[in-house]
Amino acid sequence: MAGFSNGTCNCANFNTKEIPHDHGPTILADGQLLIGSAVAPNVRVGTLTPGAGVTITNGPGTITVGLTGGGASIQTFTTDSGAPAVVPTVGNVNILGTLGISVTGNGPGSTVTISGTGGGLTWTRIAGAAQALAVQNGYIPTNAALTTCTLPATAALGAIIKIDGEGTGLFRVATQAGQQIHVGVLSSTVGVGGFVTATNRRDCITLRCTVANNEWIAECFVGNFGVT
Repeated sequence: MAGFSNGTCNCANFNTKEIPHDHGPTILADGQLLIGSAVAPNVRVGTLTPGAGVTITNGPGTITVGLTGGGASIQTFTTDSGAPAVVPTVGNVNILGTLGISVTGNGPGSTVTISGTGGGLTWTRIAGAAQALAVQNGYIPTNAALTTCTLPATAALGAIIKIDGEGTGLFRVATQAGQQIHVGVLSSTVGVGGFVTATNRRDCITLRCTVANNEWIAECFVGNFGVT
């Protein structure tokens, strides 16, 4: 066959010429191509198969390859901090909120809404003898007996907790494994057994997380707190 030598295509012979129909495979439909094969027959007729996000349109003498979704896909995301750039996993990137920030997706669709919550605290009056604390929350103990407030096991850098004592039984803040509270020059015992304790009714304390999960500083307080 003209244009072939020992299975090798001489492309010059295909230039503006038709392949004789009495030699080799016959192309019968738009978009069909001659495709080489390691297994006989070594030249076959086939078509291109689109992958994910790709379209193929066959026409008389033409093959048009396009992308779905209105344009080229995003390959990486670059943020104002952190490196290297974020690379989508199976076409997906997670956008997560942190302190004071909420992220809402309106799928299916292409809209993501990022909102600031203003940094305010959610306040709760607690009458019991024990309270598990949560970040970005304020508490008002009202019990006539001692109220033990326990720090959360996890907290992001900069997280804040406030406690305004009202009950005559007073309150204390307890630490968990690996945690410590610093009040001025005093520091509590590391881990379980560490406490910061109010000594008078209406003592108040504001705690700020300075090392994720483990370190807290009393950045503001009213009263003389015992530290053990």
